[in-house]
Amino acid sequence: MVSCSPDSKKVRTDTTQNEFNLTVDEIAQNRLDKVSVVQLESMPIYKTIPIDSSYTDSNGYPPPPPPDLIDYSKDFFSAMIERKLIDSIDANYMYSSIDSSLVIVIDSNVISKPTLSKRDLDSLFEQDIDLAYEYLDKRYGTSCFIKVGTPIFNQSYTKLILAVDYFCGPLNGQGYIFILKKENNKWMIIEEMGTWES
Repeated sequence: MVSCSPDSKKVRTDTTQNEFNLTVDEIAQNRLDKVSVVQLESMPIYKTIPIDSSYTDSNGYPPPPPPDLIDYSKDFFSAMIERKLIDSIDANYMYSSIDSSLVIVIDSNVISKPTLSKRDLDSLFEQDIDLAYEYLDKRYGTSCFIKVGTPIFNQSYTKLILAVDYFCGPLNGQGYIFILKKENNKWMIIEEMGTWES
């Protein structure tokens, strides 16, 4: 008996990589056009926040999620269905496909913006945040950079959920979740939601 699962997984991985590169480039060029650098590796995503739920602060609130952490609950997908952004079949497939161990490396030859590895970006910001933003501005033309979450595609690669963290200064940043739809071979943003702001 011959199994086709390794080949089908490779095809899906190749398609995921190609479509991910296209969407990151589209957002960096046309929606967040001040971006000068893109983090090379995607941020992992989770079904739930991996924190100690028994811990609370003095007001009884759980701790904030760790930095660079993106989570999508079943409630998030239910809200997407209610708003008619995705259907229930896509929601179930997308939720079940979340894999927190998956990190995708952007193909820096495909996207139009320069890339820096997570290690290099983290190292740049370890010492002095203001100097790091100044360096980005002098080296790349703006101080703005993005970190992108691992994408969640529907099974037919016609819908996509993508989280993006956008930084331009110590007190100048915003998080987004973009819902995209592929039409006429081009990814279009059909909805965007803010997740945080500084």
